[in-house]
Amino acid sequence: MSDNGDRGHTAIAANATLNSGLSDRLRSIRQAVGVSQKEMDPLFGLGKRSWQRYESGKNVPGSGVIAELVRRGFDANWILTGQAEMRRPGVADDARSSPMGQVLRGEAESSPGAGAKHEAVFTRLKQTSHALEEMEHEAGWQPPVYWHELIKTLMFVHGLDESGAARLLDALQSHLQADVART
Repeated sequence: MSDNGDRGHTAIAANATLNSGLSDRLRSIRQAVGVSQKEMDPLFGLGKRSWQRYESGKNVPGSGVIAELVRRGFDANWILTGQAEMRRPGVADDARSSPMGQVLRGEAESSPGAGAKHEAVFTRLKQTSHALEEMEHEAGWQPPVYWHELIKTLMFVHGLDESGAARLLDALQSHLQADVART
């Protein structure tokens, strides 16, 4: 009987060890990128204040966030355990060299055409946001924030057109209404 209790304590201790310092390492990553907690959420498709909860230790990021950090050059072993280097070998760790951080801070390089390119991206994002807000207004309802951001990402990043977004909004609204009717 004490053997089962020991296993439970071992699992709790292992989990505490894994999470020990994780919030500090996530803060270090954000600082290396050179953005605020609020700016990290949309970079990873997270809900409002998610990154803040990660840094405070209230929540732990899922595998998708860890995978995205690895894709952006951070070392998974360092993220999870604190061992190894923050960046994988051959990846710059200077916040000033991070294109993502530079664009968000408005410090992107001023090579010919760079300003126009960034302006075009931000203009397209504003147009996407406006189009989605118009669709929501026409539908007569506002989806939860995480669905709004997901649909906006599908439109902006993955090329979902307005008719597809409208169908997705309709399906989501029907699904949510059916859930409310069941309760």
